[in-house]
Amino acid sequence: MRTAILYGAAMASGALDGILTYGISHMKDIGGLKPWQWTFLLEGSPIIPLGIITYLFLDNIPNAVQWLNNMEKQLLTNLLRNDAGVADSESTSGTRFSWLQVRYVFIDWRIYFYGLINIGNATVL
Repeated sequence: MRTAILYGAAMASGALDGILTYGISHMKDIGGLKPWQWTFLLEGSPIIPLGIITYLFLDNIPNAVQWLNNMEKQLLTNLLRNDAGVADSESTSGTRFSWLQVRYVFIDWRIYFYGLINIGNATVL
């Protein structure tokens, strides 16, 4: 569901961006700026406050947030530990890089299928 929302929002933003850019392109030398300069200002300026808000409200660790319950905090903490490779030192000790692992990536049909999905998604518009 989250992926569908992400792709749907990307398509909607592409459609709205075209309409916005069309309108901006008719702003001939308003304020001494060319239309492409207005495009950069009007489409890029919301990112600055959004970045500041995100920096202020996102915490580095799951235990510091108030909008998760204890079970969700524990789940995220475990996922972060597993991702960092420190959850079970016995299972990760002695693990080395293997070209066999690389081979498995290239023969896995799911990798190619996912690539086809992304190509299809990118070429729709």
